[in-house]
Amino acid sequence: MNKRFQFGIGQLGIKPGAKYSLSLLLERQELPGSRWKQLDQRTWRYGFDAKTNEISARARSIKSIAAWRSFQGDRNWLWIQLIPFASSEDAKQAMPRALDTTLSNLRAKVKLVSQHLVDLETEVDLNFPTFTEQKSVNAKGEDASAKYVSATVGKFGFIISGSSFHNQTWDQVLEIAVLQSNKIKTLTMTKDDV
Repeated sequence: MNKRFQFGIGQLGIKPGAKYSLSLLLERQELPGSRWKQLDQRTWRYGFDAKTNEISARARSIKSIAAWRSFQGDRNWLWIQLIPFASSEDAKQAMPRALDTTLSNLRAKVKLVSQHLVDLETEVDLNFPTFTEQKSVNAKGEDASAKYVSATVGKFGFIISGSSFHNQTWDQVLEIAVLQSNKIKTLTMTKDDV
């Protein structure tokens, strides 16, 4: 089944848990700097590829509600996606490939030039992180880059996407990833989970 069609189906109907999933995402005032504005947010029932993917089937069985929120800065953009899985093991297995399951932005006026995994040496406190970088070009010929961090917190997986037409650094995206990880930990983990 087509990913966009699956996503459309997942947005239909009642979504118990949608407010909770959204509450786990960073909000504008929690982001570093003061120039962010929220653009959009969405929730959907996760796991509509359950016929071909056991992890998705388990997520669907717990009525997992994924959440996504996007922001714009000066000439940079950010989106954050959260996926509740059935277990921490499912999150650990799924998140390295999570970027492959996201939808492309139909409003983006850029052409993808390259995408590659980045072997990033970092001391940040993230569980099972994966780092990916995309290079693209817009209609004016300006180069853009997008940096993605996916990681887990218990049974939750998240992706941070930071993109820019100027030199956005990994440190900037990692700072947001750590803030997101800490928010999920604070709101979901008990002392027995740590």
